[in-house]
Amino acid sequence: MNLTLTNALRIAQTSLLNTGTRTSVLTDNINGANDPNFSRRDASIAYGPNGEQTISIRRSENAALLEQSLRASSAASAQETLSSSVTRLNRLINGVDGEASISTALTDLENNMQMFAGDPGNEMLAATAVDSAREVADRLATASGAVQLFRAEADREIEQSVADVNSLLEQFKQVNDKVVIETRTNGDPTPWLDQRDALLKEISEHISVNAVTRDSNDMVLYTYQGVTLFETNPRSVTFTPTPTYAPGKSGSSVRIDGVPLDAGAGASSSAAGNLAAWVQLRDDIAVDAQSQLDEIARGLVLAFAETDQSGGGGPQLTGLFDYGGGPGMPPAGAVYTGMAATLSINSAFDAGVGGDPMLLRDGGANGASYVENANGEAGFSARLLNLVENFGANYTTDASAGIAGSYSVSTYAEASLGWLEDIRSTAADSADRKSVLSERLTQELSNETGVNLDEEMSRLIELEQSYQASARIIAAVDELFNALLNSIR
Repeated sequence: MNLTLTNALRIAQTSLLNTGTRTSVLTDNINGANDPNFSRRDASIAYGPNGEQTISIRRSENAALLEQSLRASSAASAQETLSSSVTRLNRLINGVDGEASISTALTDLENNMQMFAGDPGNEMLAATAVDSAREVADRLATASGAVQLFRAEADREIEQSVADVNSLLEQFKQVNDKVVIETRTNGDPTPWLDQRDALLKEISEHISVNAVTRDSNDMVLYTYQGVTLFETNPRSVTFTPTPTYAPGKSGSSVRIDGVPLDAGAGASSSAAGNLAAWVQLRDDIAVDAQSQLDEIARGLVLAFAETDQSGGGGPQLTGLFDYGGGPGMPPAGAVYTGMAATLSINSAFDAGVGGDPMLLRDGGANGASYVENANGEAGFSARLLNLVENFGANYTTDASAGIAGSYSVSTYAEASLGWLEDIRSTAADSADRKSVLSERLTQELSNETGVNLDEEMSRLIELEQSYQASARIIAAVDELFNALLNSIR
């Protein structure tokens, strides 16, 4: 009888202890319900040969779903970076809704040239045409400068992202060490596992990671390229910033454990994490945009060039538009890097510095051998008509700038505007899709491993009932003990 009461008391006490532990676990779950990085804890009971109970705490996990969620987060982060940045680049080059585009200025220039050709003796129309040309040159130079500022901003974003990754990896090491120690000493690693998963999510926004768990819950991180990012200790992520950019200047690469990080590709970018997206923006999209500006500038120089009229076989030289390599012509069919940045109005045509706008009609900016209106006829329109025709003529463009084929200056400018708009539109649509996928996977992971308050409250009520039952058993055993003691007395 005494042994039976003792066992009953011990079982009831164990049940109370386990109920208290399970209640504590449920309380933690309820407190963590609003924490997106908190994983639900489950308390399980095992029964011994004498009916005694032991309880163990298990953290809810879904490694496969976590991996999918991390990859989706990396892709969404990269695409959002690309989308918002291309939108900004488009505004820098073309203004809001294209109101400051080079294409618009070229249309004005062409119209003013046609008007001047219709009334070649009108000096005011000549000055207006030159002013229109100056506006084109200014917009090209301004756009070129804006592209280089954009590249410098991207470079600074890369620098900051690299610093963030290195900081996160240092934090990851500290937390990972805690997880390993707690696991090896039969402690409770669950709070540290939550922190480690949270850090994984932050790292994945910068670089896509593949996490591999080893013995003692130790974790190793690899990039999507297969480069080790973390193994016991962080691997170095290095980058040398470039403060200022000029056309043709290359930025340094991001290196992970000495291996260069691949840039993203395409408007629906292959980039995983914003680092690869920023490198793509700096070294691919912005560089192509600059090259297209340079191709427009080259087309203008070609269209308005002066040809030797003396029969002496003199070279073709720059006319209305000049550039840093003038007065000679740029190489045919190839981007002349930085040409847009140096494009200007030939001073021989600029009345503001003593030039003569009527040279548009007559020719001769490069000397007497290049004069077409040798008799100074007021109604001479042949040269102006040729310039208008040249303006609409196709020239061979460099496909390395991202646009292949032969175009006139105006149609190439329109194609460039469309090229950037197409990237912007595709990037924005892709950003929406990738964001939705990331959110869906995050929600699925939360459903699998997160806390459902209704379920937790229901369990809490069950535990309260179990606690009351155990308490009644202890009270009953206590009464029996008292009765037994009284009978002995």
